[in-house]
Amino acid sequence: EIEGVVVTDVSDSSPADEAGLRPGDIVMRIDSHDVTSRQEFTDALSALHSGAMVRLYVYRPQAQQKSFVFLRLP
Repeated sequence: EIEGVVVTDVSDSSPADEAGLRPGDIVMRIDSHDVTSRQEFTDALSALHSGAMVRLYVYRPQAQQKSFVFLRLP
């Protein structure tokens, strides 16, 4: 079973949009931190500074594909 946080919305021209994230994607890891809840996701991002480049490990159920995407924090 895939554990992570499901992306529910991606705003146009947002960092998530520019990184290629889509609704339905599952973020499994932020850099070296596993995320299995919305709170872990929020905590991992809030520990980073503005402008940081972050590596997300993402599962895309529609394509049954796991990949890394890079996201620059606003």
